Amino acid sequence: MDSNWQSFLLRNLLDGMDVIRFYKPLPVCYNNCYLVELAKQRYPRIIHELNPENFLFELSLTDVDILCKSLFIPTKEVRSHFPAVGIPAKTHDMAGLYFTDEQNGEWRMKIVCFRGLFQLMMEDFITERNLVEGDTIRFYKADQPSLNSHHFLIGFVKGRGDPIESRTAAVNDSTDRGGNRKGDGEGGSSSGGRTRWKFGFGDCCMALKSNARTEESGTRK
Repeated sequence: MDSNWQSFLLRNLLDGMDVIRFYKPLPVCYNNCYLVELAKQRYPRIIHELNPENFLFELSLTDVDILCKSLFIPTKEVRSHFPAVGIPAKTHDMAGLYFTDEQNGEWRMKIVCFRGLFQLMMEDFITERNLVEGDTIRFYKADQPSLNSHHFLIGFVKGRGDPIESRTAAVNDSTDRGGNRKGDGEGGSSSGGRTRWKFGFGDCCMALKSNARTEESGTRK
């Protein structure tokens, strides 16, 4: 597959059954120039649960995270829990991830690698959930086999662990946030004691929007 198509697919987070449509531009620009439209399929509603046995890791939002509307994730967490994120690579330094919350909200996020730092851009999630410094983001393995390797579940806990708008309270939050989560068979880890980085570049908040259209599937109830 041409490297440009690989980058295109990664940037637009396509799933099986999604549709790519090609059109001739009017007026015609030049030979071999076409317009592209993405049509996302919407699948039947599935209620996802954030089960403790599917817990991967959690991170507390810092002031830098809130400023950039992003979550800066340590390399070890990305390599351990998001193995499908093959960046940085020779052809690209950005990949796409899907997240679903327990309210069946769907979140498409970009993750970029810049100078060894992994930045998960989650402006919409942070804004709509009204998250602030000190709130905790929790990640879980997908609970449906039909979800692909770029798809995970996401939850959050407000403040020091008081659950609001989230059933993530099912995960024991009594352990030290600076160490690994152990006990109760949960697995996963907590990285709340991250180092706060000072950025020497001005574009820490690279906002990327997707214009992909959502198309209703005939199987939806």
